[in-house]
Amino acid sequence: MYAELAYLFRHALMRDAAYGLQLPSDRAALHRLALEVSETVLPPSEINQPGPLARELAEHARRARQGGADPQAMAEAERRYNLLAGQYARDRYLLSEASQCFGLVADDAGAETDMRLQAAHSCARVTLDAGFAIEAAAWLDERMAWARQTGGAALANLLILRARAARALDEYTEALSYTEEAARIFQALGDHEGLLDTMMATATSLRRLNRPEEAETIGRQTCALAEELCLTAKHGAARVNLGALLRGQCRFGEARTELQRGIGLLQQSGDLWNLGPALGSLAILEEDQGNAELAITLTRESIEIARRTGNRHLLGMGLSNLAAMQVDFGHAGDAAPTFEQALVCLNETADRRCLAITLASYAGLLEEQGNPDRACGMREEAIRLSRQIGYHTGVCENLLGLAREQLRRRCLDQAEQLAREALDYARASQRLPEQAFARSVLCRVLLARGRVTEARTTWAEAWQFYAGSGSPRVREREVRFMHQACAEAGISPFE
Repeated sequence: MYAELAYLFRHALMRDAAYGLQLPSDRAALHRLALEVSETVLPPSEINQPGPLARELAEHARRARQGGADPQAMAEAERRYNLLAGQYARDRYLLSEASQCFGLVADDAGAETDMRLQAAHSCARVTLDAGFAIEAAAWLDERMAWARQTGGAALANLLILRARAARALDEYTEALSYTEEAARIFQALGDHEGLLDTMMATATSLRRLNRPEEAETIGRQTCALAEELCLTAKHGAARVNLGALLRGQCRFGEARTELQRGIGLLQQSGDLWNLGPALGSLAILEEDQGNAELAITLTRESIEIARRTGNRHLLGMGLSNLAAMQVDFGHAGDAAPTFEQALVCLNETADRRCLAITLASYAGLLEEQGNPDRACGMREEAIRLSRQIGYHTGVCENLLGLAREQLRRRCLDQAEQLAREALDYARASQRLPEQAFARSVLCRVLLARGRVTEARTTWAEAWQFYAGSGSPRVREREVRFMHQACAEAGISPFE
């Protein structure tokens, strides 16, 4: 722990041998003594708040308890320090470590119910942060049975997380039912902050269900309530959420206004954890609008916040987005090392969803650079990760990447099979953009096979989306691809 105490043995094996020679009761007493001395000499901030020593203190308490040294007091200390260790790891997006610490408390039958529910909520949250939506859903279903016996805000908070898991699995109708139940509980309790979280989650589900008017109405109600309650950080998060809703409707001017207002409120509140992702959302909007310099600047600001806060997850996604922008805006030579840095960060956090997204983007760069074999390997890994977590959009996107490669190689049977499989996943996800992309690729495959009438119908279905929504940059890209495919087929471009 301190320099003068850390190296009493010349070699770790000598230390371990000496430790093993102690009687179990003596070892337990030593661990109890180590905990008591630590609690005496360390400053209160080191033992009462999340910190780097919390897990070590929890381990001292565990070993003391197992050896029979004041087991009740040591069990209470172990739980307390595991919660602090979990919070410290979660704040740094060390998700596997955080999940383990919280899970120990959540599954401890000797802990008080409120503490177990708090730990269960935290464990489910980091499990979702890590992209394990299927596991989180099953874990929450099991624990909500005893949470319902208690009811109250603890149950409502678990319901919000269960809704988040459902959204990650593209189960938006189920997600709505969970948030509606949570809303009823928060309304009965008069818990306005909990109700705000529920309203934001509901708006997100409605947007994914292609019910934009209802989503916008709830989004604006959320902003109004947060403003009325003078909850600056919540108000900022609500504005950012509304901006994302409006961006999805291609109302870019209004979306920019809401995102900028939300960012200002988050800066005012000092909420760096939400400020970083908010800057990332605004950067993506500016990227869609072709504002390269501003998009990259905002992304770099988000990355800097991630470094300041130790948020490895945000850092990984920021680097991934920066690399994608470097590709889009003519700096592909800088993108590969940026992608590699992003993958290192995301592997540390074990976030399979974000890993799949980054692998897909990196694969696109490798395809452009003439390295299709490595690109295909990345896409196959992204598909594997996406299937593990029920991420239909990720499966769809990477199947389309493989279909495009098979089309380039003129392996048309495989290309059509992959494109149709991608379209099935896009339909399952209820996501119109992915359905349009799948139809665009399928149209190009059908043209290559000489099935012009079927290709024309498929393109018309895709165009219904592109004509009314989607970013202009994406629309222009898909039209360009279609014109190229028509030229190769020796026919006039489709209307």
